[in-house]
Amino acid sequence: MCIIAGLYRVAADLGYLKFYLLPERGLFTIMHQAPTKILFDDLAAAASQLPKMKRAPAGSRGSIPSDTLLSPDREGLMVETSVISTFIPADEPWQITASVDARKLVAICKTIKEIGAVGEMIEISVEEREMWFKFRTTKFSIPTLWVKGA
Repeated sequence: MCIIAGLYRVAADLGYLKFYLLPERGLFTIMHQAPTKILFDDLAAAASQLPKMKRAPAGSRGSIPSDTLLSPDREGLMVETSVISTFIPADEPWQITASVDARKLVAICKTIKEIGAVGEMIEISVEEREMWFKFRTTKFSIPTLWVKGA
């Protein structure tokens, strides 16, 4: 156990999973997702389901969610935007719930599309505080807003 500035973290490695006890959140967090292969077209279509408004009108009490959740499903993963949830089949089951900025996810999908990933399989994984996308030998990453174990 390590004490840093009054907060402690207990870490234990179990295979490829890393568990951290974060007292400020009060939950166990899996900070790593093994690489999972999915069809790029499915991810791009699911991530692009965003509302047209980027922010709420002045004076409104509500807010428009700006994140996209990637959550586990038995045979793949669910991509949940503020508008719709979309199932994406994967070769390995997704085991965590990760939140990423919706606009950054759309931008990274556009970049991957430009290098020729249409109709191809890509690998996605989560390591520490970043979500990684790998197409052939090219890797891209975007920061995760939060990660929670399944």
